[in-house]
Amino acid sequence: MNIINCFIPFRDNTQAKEIVRSFEKSTFSARFFWLTTKEQDEKQEMGEWLVVDSFTSSAFVRTMAEHANIAYCLLCTKPVSTENYRYAGLYDLRLKIAQHFPIVQIEMEQACTEHLKTIGAYLPPAFKPMNVNEIPFEYEISVIIPVRNRVRTIADAIRSVLNQQTNFKFNLIVVNNHSTDGTTEIIDRFTDDRLIHITPKYRDLGIGGCWNVGVFHSACGKFAVQLDSDDVYSDKNTLQKIVDTFYAQQCAMVVGTYRLTDFEFRTLPPGVIDHKEWTDENGRNNALRINGLGAPRAFYTPLLREIKVPNTSYGEDYALGLQFSREYPIGRIYDVLYLCRRWDDNSDAALEKDFRKITATDIRRILQEVCISDSRMQEISKEIKQWKQSR
Repeated sequence: MNIINCFIPFRDNTQAKEIVRSFEKSTFSARFFWLTTKEQDEKQEMGEWLVVDSFTSSAFVRTMAEHANIAYCLLCTKPVSTENYRYAGLYDLRLKIAQHFPIVQIEMEQACTEHLKTIGAYLPPAFKPMNVNEIPFEYEISVIIPVRNRVRTIADAIRSVLNQQTNFKFNLIVVNNHSTDGTTEIIDRFTDDRLIHITPKYRDLGIGGCWNVGVFHSACGKFAVQLDSDDVYSDKNTLQKIVDTFYAQQCAMVVGTYRLTDFEFRTLPPGVIDHKEWTDENGRNNALRINGLGAPRAFYTPLLREIKVPNTSYGEDYALGLQFSREYPIGRIYDVLYLCRRWDDNSDAALEKDFRKITATDIRRILQEVCISDSRMQEISKEIKQWKQSR
């Protein structure tokens, strides 16, 4: 018989009876501790009361450890409901914690930072100095749009760039990755001299590879800024704000704030994504824990040409953010600069489908960009092979 300690927040007796019955049907013999934040008058017939200060504190963990006299423990961090999600259980848990414990993200960052220090991976807030005034360019900034088969959206993206109002010269480099749906013809309808339309020589390029084509073009500006082929800038001042930030903060990369919308630009939950958890002191360490960095992303071109973009079609921008932030300061803009569309044919909406197509080569390229050692790369390659064989 397998014996296990169960630490479960107490809601009511009905809940407790259901949980006990579920264990009676299993191969486990359970010892139940019912967690509560206040003293209980009635005797607990189905186990023991355990009074704690909260369900998330270090004191709670120590109290649980003092009562854990068996090799295995089961811990629930919220009352168990009889209505269970099949796929969204962990997501539901995160949302519930955020409702009641707004400081949880701060503590998670602290815990992650301490972990990085313990394993020798923490990066202290020391950066190489930047001077973006040194190298002259004909164009101050270039917008780079990699595109393949976006006949419904590419015109909106192009117009949002050409409508920008600035006090400097800029251009737009559209890297058309051999579109077959009419995208090419739509691009060619624009006669503005600031638009440079390129079709790569090679046919094996992902979004990152198309970015490299644009960055190494002779007309690429001092700064290169991202725009996806199905998104738009929020107003006519986006490029001006980005360039002003490069000079004001003397940074290697600038990250903005975006708003999620549907195809018709109606706001979708959660609305504005600003990543204000970023700090100059610890942002690059915390970036290993959070989901994304923000958009749009702009880079100092001389450095980007040294580092280069991984030839992948997902995560290439995140890899760049990690690589740039290892050594150089990152500028932030918390005004909404960018409208990020969610619709049936964009990359994020199709991520679950496309994830199955990610190859071991894609993963290795990203890991190489964030300075994984060769020996660790070999270990990861073996793990990838074992994972693929087990599927």
